[in-house]
Amino acid sequence: MKSKYIPIRFDTHFHRDRVFGWFFFSLFIFPFFTSCGDTQIHWSAEPSSTIAATLDLQERKEVIANTLFEAVLSNKTNEEIDQLLSTHKISLFSVNKRGDTVLGVAIQFRLKERALFLLEKFQCDDHLRHQNKKGESYIYLSAREGYEELIHQIANKCYENNFFDFSDYEFSDLDPIAENGEIAIHVALNGSIAATLNYEYNRGSLEYSFFPFYTKNKNIETFLHTAVRDGRVNIIEWAVRHYCDEGDWEKSDSVWKHWSAWIVSHGWNVWQTDTWNLTTQLINHQNKEDNTALHLAAHFHDIQNIKLLSSCRWTKFRITNEDGNLALQMFLEALDDKVKNHSQEIKEAFVFLVQRETYHRKYFNNIAEDTVDHQNDKKDSSAHIAARLADPYFYTYLKQFANLSLINIDGETPADIFERIQSTIQDF
Repeated sequence: MKSKYIPIRFDTHFHRDRVFGWFFFSLFIFPFFTSCGDTQIHWSAEPSSTIAATLDLQERKEVIANTLFEAVLSNKTNEEIDQLLSTHKISLFSVNKRGDTVLGVAIQFRLKERALFLLEKFQCDDHLRHQNKKGESYIYLSAREGYEELIHQIANKCYENNFFDFSDYEFSDLDPIAENGEIAIHVALNGSIAATLNYEYNRGSLEYSFFPFYTKNKNIETFLHTAVRDGRVNIIEWAVRHYCDEGDWEKSDSVWKHWSAWIVSHGWNVWQTDTWNLTTQLINHQNKEDNTALHLAAHFHDIQNIKLLSSCRWTKFRITNEDGNLALQMFLEALDDKVKNHSQEIKEAFVFLVQRETYHRKYFNNIAEDTVDHQNDKKDSSAHIAARLADPYFYTYLKQFANLSLINIDGETPADIFERIQSTIQDF
């Protein structure tokens, strides 16, 4: 499901430059803000009488471990839950068969106000680092449900306790790797959540780091892969703005100005290391099938994600998957070859991808090979694949860029295939 949230970018680049000002800031300014934030907030319980009642027998056995779980999922008030905890001596940290505490259950059943109420009772200790049987932490669950405030509140409990001893504060302790290899950014609901996670990972750090967001799941996929697969466009929007400066590939002058300014201010070696990691470990990283995030966007014909990922100046278009296909070839292979007239949106995505890939011909003619004429493991170029489609639009458009004399494994040129397919269609 595509999120309707508007992504918010937290600009955390100041971490590189705050070494000298941090000490004075913490002594004189930060105490003022923390003192202003000591006001206790009392959260009222949400009407949730239907939740416990609607669970089937099997789910009740897995979710409800004791009367505390029943109360949290019912219409009990927060005061009644407090009384239950004090009189019945039920542990706030008891778990159900799924390994979830009541806090985890409240988050998963989207009881935000109840979750915030329960969180007030937690301290920065191992309980906040709890993982259920799937390895899902409170941060992971909150990111998946889109609860930005919960993420901040959980992080604040540990950050404020260790403000003068950063060695004891690691946000990664609150966002450990789950059983499937994922961390919170893999399931973040929208760009605002991604920005929040980025902020928390870098808060208290004396250097800016991309590395937590390079984490791969068991399918060797980055958060870009999972976001494209799930259709969470806001995540890709945030990533492109944060890492790529969307649109710079069309403004070659601005690219060189940006690079030169960065090199002068941060040093060549640091720039080389950061850029190599960013391009290989995130933007152009390949999963088990050797697909990049752009390959997946092309496969799903997702015009928004195709445009966003193609706009990133770090994106490489010569990367092939396990079938030897570039993103453009994957786009064409995923089309229904029997449809005679595809939608305008599909055609727009195709044209954008072709124009972006042929950009190398315009600016780097002597450096990069033409992606349009790349042949996959079957020796098919993009023109070969387009020629097999009943819709002539794609082949006709590619003719202006493609080498139509290339021969595939069957000894056919794109022109041969196109003529055969179109004559067959006319016969019917």
